[in-house]
Amino acid sequence: DQFFVCWDEDLIPRYSVEPANYVAASVGGEQTLGLVDLAVHFAHFSFAPAARVARAWNYWASHERDGVLSSKCCRLNHLFSQAVDAVSTGAAVEVPSDLQLPEHEDAQ
Repeated sequence: DQFFVCWDEDLIPRYSVEPANYVAASVGGEQTLGLVDLAVHFAHFSFAPAARVARAWNYWASHERDGVLSSKCCRLNHLFSQAVDAVSTGAAVEVPSDLQLPEHEDAQ
């Protein structure tokens, strides 16, 4: 582990925020998987949903008045956790229309 110790008052946060209360999705029953099953899984797996959520979070964090503490960013935090869990759960993650990037930003 690496640690950073600082006594500079300007660098110490003025307040802290409780971590998100996220309950991970269940994976389902135990299965016996073979090499072919793993190859098929990874051949079809994509980080695209997590990347889409991360891009939207970055956009809204810099455009919302409350920044990373905005309700949009909090909702996107939850979606990002779901997108990461999708590797093991297979659950689809969709970004609601009000959280998606504006069209001119999505093209970049």
